[in-house]
Amino acid sequence: MATEIQTRADVQTVAVIGAAGKMGQRVSNNLVDSDFRVLFSEASPKGQELIRDLGRELTESAAAAAEADV
Repeated sequence: MATEIQTRADVQTVAVIGAAGKMGQRVSNNLVDSDFRVLFSEASPKGQELIRDLGRELTESAAAAAEADV
């Protein structure tokens, strides 16, 4: 049985802007277990703390948008 190996070029990057918001949390929670590379962005300090407490790395919104495929 052949094993498929994904390279970084094969993996799409998704940016979640507002990752600590109501919709952002739901989207983030679904994407975190996917094969996508996920960039999490949040403007509010309280939201940033929530993202960090979940063990997720924050990315500035402009950088996340520039780097994302989706």
